[in-house]
Amino acid sequence: MKYATCLLKRYGRVLLAAVAAAVGAAVMLGSTCAVLNKAPTVPVISGPSAGVVSTPVTFTATATDPEGDSVAFQFDWGDTTTPVWSNLIASGETLSQAHTYADTGAFSVKARVKDMSAKESEWCNGVPLCIANGSCYPDSLVRKLYVGGSVEALAVSPDGQRLYVARFNRDELLVVRTDSLLVMDTIPVGDWPTALAINRAGNRLYAACLEGDCVSVIGLPELTTLATIVVGRRPAALAVSLDDSFVFVACRDNDSLVIIDAATNTVGKTIGTGRGPCSVAALPGKRVLVGEGTDSCAAIIDWSSGTVEASVKSNNRVHLVAVTPDMACCLIGGDDGRLAFATADSLSIIGSVVVEGTPAAVAFSPDGSLAFVATGQYARLPVLSLDSHQVVGWLASDGYLDRVVDAPDGQTIFATDDARGIYVYAK
Repeated sequence: MKYATCLLKRYGRVLLAAVAAAVGAAVMLGSTCAVLNKAPTVPVISGPSAGVVSTPVTFTATATDPEGDSVAFQFDWGDTTTPVWSNLIASGETLSQAHTYADTGAFSVKARVKDMSAKESEWCNGVPLCIANGSCYPDSLVRKLYVGGSVEALAVSPDGQRLYVARFNRDELLVVRTDSLLVMDTIPVGDWPTALAINRAGNRLYAACLEGDCVSVIGLPELTTLATIVVGRRPAALAVSLDDSFVFVACRDNDSLVIIDAATNTVGKTIGTGRGPCSVAALPGKRVLVGEGTDSCAAIIDWSSGTVEASVKSNNRVHLVAVTPDMACCLIGGDDGRLAFATADSLSIIGSVVVEGTPAAVAFSPDGSLAFVATGQYARLPVLSLDSHQVVGWLASDGYLDRVVDAPDGQTIFATDDARGIYVYAK
């Protein structure tokens, strides 16, 4: 009867009748409820992809038990520590557990779960984790290139072979070989080039010229000037749509977003924004993310209709907006030194980190796990984990790094401090 009562509680009267008919009353009376206890599901875990020695990293785990029993988790951190079981928590709830590594290296973190009757799940697949003193990413300053100062923007060709450098005091772009840092050519553009963008096809380079109120269009690799497009007062930032069909230009003094048709190199339309737009990033579909500096706001705008789909206010002036490579998260930087993380659909804030200085530019590692944030802070540039939203390292310099781009191979980072020129970091 004890077993029958247990079956009735867990599976209902219909299933109990079927089981009783199949196995017989004698077996039921002599058995225990634990016979049909099922193992919990294999846990789902998540955590950062990179960390630093002696700094805790935090992973989360979730699993459910078929009978609804409480569960305990055990993490295997991939080092020499002995796995231990956590306290019991309710089925379906999330457990957070931190671990500190004593040594550098590549580790695989996995977990399993057991219920109140000690029925264990299988181990989940390992999640790779790099622990270092800063060597999970290009962190060593290997070269410098002095270009006469006044560097306002950088861009790297999709093949990683060319670095384009905007010198606003000369109204020109330098073409630099990334392997040797030799200046190959110069390209004249409009007055005060302040932002650069290359399309994904790698055949167009766009330069927003702040004082020229225009965008220069350069054909690649031939380096020919294809057009000079008058946009609006003081174009401060630009971005290319994900399909290369349009170029979005934030015109700071016109409080407007200008949309350029990339096929004809003409202005297709102009829509109003909040005050002082100074940063822009492309989103999937007909959506664009705009940082409205004077209004201390970031907004997602449907550029086809001009309607604001979502917005979020900042406590301070917004200087930077960016979108992660997977298009799932937006980064919003203000002059209080804080970088906020928001969802790319509704701009709901999901985390933030203080990076000091003023976040002005960001580059992402090709695998989408790290962000390199130029803040103008003397002697260091923070490296963030996009999984944990934590600072996991720094790029050291002897200047104030305020622009940064990464090479497609993930092995090289280029940054500039305006006065001295270009810094090159490698693993």
